[in-house]
Amino acid sequence: MQINYLLRIFNKFFIADVLLPEIYMSAFTLASPNAGTVSIPALNKILGISGVPHATIEKILNLAAPTNSSRVNRGEFNVALALVALAQKNMDVSIENLIDHKHDLPEPNLLQFPLFRLMILGLLQLQLSLHRNLFPVQVLQ
Repeated sequence: MQINYLLRIFNKFFIADVLLPEIYMSAFTLASPNAGTVSIPALNKILGISGVPHATIEKILNLAAPTNSSRVNRGEFNVALALVALAQKNMDVSIENLIDHKHDLPEPNLLQFPLFRLMILGLLQLQLSLHRNLFPVQVLQ
């Protein structure tokens, strides 16, 4: 219960005034949000390409996602990525540590992994395809 309380406080009061790197937005978009939330399996896939051990990812999911939830909101998603960044820097993975380092959080490193690059490329190709379907180019003759 203490962890869920800290998570709610962190999401509501601390993450709101922290400027997050673009990787947070890209990863959230990549996870295919629906109505402002992302499924736990989609979040798990994003976390899985971080290079962080499976046991640490499970700990992060337990910290970031509300108990018995099947989806996370953007704030919870961002907390999970911030916890991954802490783990990648061999820092303690905890909500308390996020609070202590909210203005000097390390950036999660997902771009070094080829799978993330392929996923981003696939997303860009999908967006281009959708754009072409919505705005077909008319050839002048």
